[in-house]
Amino acid sequence: METIEVLARSISEDPHMWVRYGAARSLMEIAALNDNGVRTAALQKVSEALPSLLKLTIIDRQQVLRQIVGSALNSGAVANWATDVKPLLMRAIDIADDADRDELRARVDRLGTLGRSA
Repeated sequence: METIEVLARSISEDPHMWVRYGAARSLMEIAALNDNGVRTAALQKVSEALPSLLKLTIIDRQQVLRQIVGSALNSGAVANWATDVKPLLMRAIDIADDADRDELRARVDRLGTLGRSA
């Protein structure tokens, strides 16, 4: 859980957008690949970090939010991933700028198709 704490501080506080971007991706991947308390902790930390993204420039916020939503589309995700992550993704969409919301919603809609055979 120490890794989750370090990544959480990075996504919330690091002055470099690419560090926040990488921390967001890492936390989302940790959450996707675990179906126990680790998932819950990682998703909680991303959720807690969302308000800090409002302090970023529009472009930086856009990059990090796209990474959060894009990382949710993890084909290796285990047990109930779509159900567990959807509330976080909806919060991410809520803080996105108007111009980005439709793109992020379209990505979230794709989450429901993961794991289905064509």
